[in-house]
Amino acid sequence: MPKKNLLQISRGIVWIIAVFLFLFCYWERNIQGMFIVILVIFFLNLCFALVKFENRMAYTLFLASFFCFMLGRMSMEFFTKGSVNFYFADDITIHTLISIFISLIFLQLGVELCENRWKNSKPNGISKEYKKELQKYAQILFCIAGIIAIAMNIEQILFVHKYSYVGLFKEFVSNIPRIFQVLGNMYIASFIVFLSTFPSKKDCVFSIVLFSVVTVTILLTGDRGTFVCNFAVLVVYIFWRQYIDHEIWISKKLTIIGIACIPLLLAGMSFFVYIREGVDVGERTVIAQIIRFFKASGNSVDILSYGKEYQEHFPKSFYSFGELIDYVKYNPISQVLFNTVKPKPHTVEYVEIMHSYAHSISYFISPDEYLLGHGRGSSYIAEAYHDFGYIGIGVCNLIYGMFLAGIYKLNKYNPFVIASAFIALRILFYVPRGPMISPISYILNITTVSAMFFLWAITKYQSGVWKYINIKKGE
Repeated sequence: MPKKNLLQISRGIVWIIAVFLFLFCYWERNIQGMFIVILVIFFLNLCFALVKFENRMAYTLFLASFFCFMLGRMSMEFFTKGSVNFYFADDITIHTLISIFISLIFLQLGVELCENRWKNSKPNGISKEYKKELQKYAQILFCIAGIIAIAMNIEQILFVHKYSYVGLFKEFVSNIPRIFQVLGNMYIASFIVFLSTFPSKKDCVFSIVLFSVVTVTILLTGDRGTFVCNFAVLVVYIFWRQYIDHEIWISKKLTIIGIACIPLLLAGMSFFVYIREGVDVGERTVIAQIIRFFKASGNSVDILSYGKEYQEHFPKSFYSFGELIDYVKYNPISQVLFNTVKPKPHTVEYVEIMHSYAHSISYFISPDEYLLGHGRGSSYIAEAYHDFGYIGIGVCNLIYGMFLAGIYKLNKYNPFVIASAFIALRILFYVPRGPMISPISYILNITTVSAMFFLWAITKYQSGVWKYINIKKGE
């Protein structure tokens, strides 16, 4: 029997045993045992992703995000103390562990289903000349948007330095004209459309450097999530290009250095809270800060438990589609046409009117802190369960898993399809702590749609003009 098949069979057997052990622990109400089995399943999934990390990098990074937000705190407690502290009633804790278990199982099923069933894309028939034109205009738009985005971020950095990070969400009003703000917010869409035209490694250098500068200034505003998501999607793209082009973009030496720097990055992200908010971070050694990072980010798992506890308190339904529902009603065009007024965040009115799980659960947990501008975030798992139960969690993770694997089969699709997939992927890395529908709602955001439409229109127009000129010359 080939070694590859033997490894697959062995992994499958261990996976099935782990599933039965989880069911046994559930039957015995052994909560510690349920958590240990979940850890085993997580590391089985992670090993599967790392075996072919170049074409499973998206899945690998999603699992890393999942671990940070859903398993981080509990894992640190388990590895440092030998057991996990659970802060809710047993029934609620068991619900939380079942939700995580279903998520990991169906994520893996989605990835394997896609890899085994979804065939590679066929050529899209788009000419190299069209791609070159699109590449040129996307890079121009990105350069303009990137410079404006840096200016917008500097304005926020100065505000945070003068006032506070929390005030950025409640009190900050930009002095930059609205039209420039819209252009600045196009930096993501224009950058990813540029990358989706498959520019050469040499042509990518300037844009990647500018994108990195924008991303670092975002971190300096206090936004760690966007910082990580931006670099995560860039890493996936680089390894994707290595996989489909069979060309080295990052050497093994740089890859090893990057992996070695991860502990320092995690420690820095933890210590950054002290810089951002003046919070006491305790012992300032690298190891202590890494443990603190996982404990702090891992508190997001409590959203699953609080969601169950406050299940009957929510004033709305369909929170899993909340961003889309609210955006249809309160986007800039709707506000002008129908005179709708979006309520101010961190108010009781916002909780009662909007379909925001994050705002609602934050208010239920601690009303006073919420009204002061603090929040607990959301989780796609909690939202899926609230609207559709455990079946919803399974279906959602199955779709996510298929998407994480399917993105590597899009290389011959239209550049705008590829760009949409990578824009969604960037947001997907944050859904363990964010809204379920956010990857789709970000694509349908007016700013993103406007950027893509502009690039499509100007490229189409210019391609038509050049084609007409060439025909005239031929006559």
